[in-house]
Amino acid sequence: YGWFWTHGGQTLGLRSWKIKVCGLDGGSIGWGQAGLRFAAAALSWACFGLGFLWCLVDKNRLCWHDYLSKTRLCPVSRENG
Repeated sequence: YGWFWTHGGQTLGLRSWKIKVCGLDGGSIGWGQAGLRFAAAALSWACFGLGFLWCLVDKNRLCWHDYLSKTRLCPVSRENG
């Protein structure tokens, strides 16, 4: 996942949904953020998925791993891809 997130922001699944992982500022992420995002997502699963369900009640629609890694999912515009 880290390689895809740091090189274009998309895995094959994200590409089909026309979204990508980006920093809170909308820019690309580095290896540190990718590693932290992956580890925090594992923590979210370890808490019975509560970290993922958090986005349903969060005003910014972010999950735990988004907050911890300072990332978010961004829509891919047509001109970019």
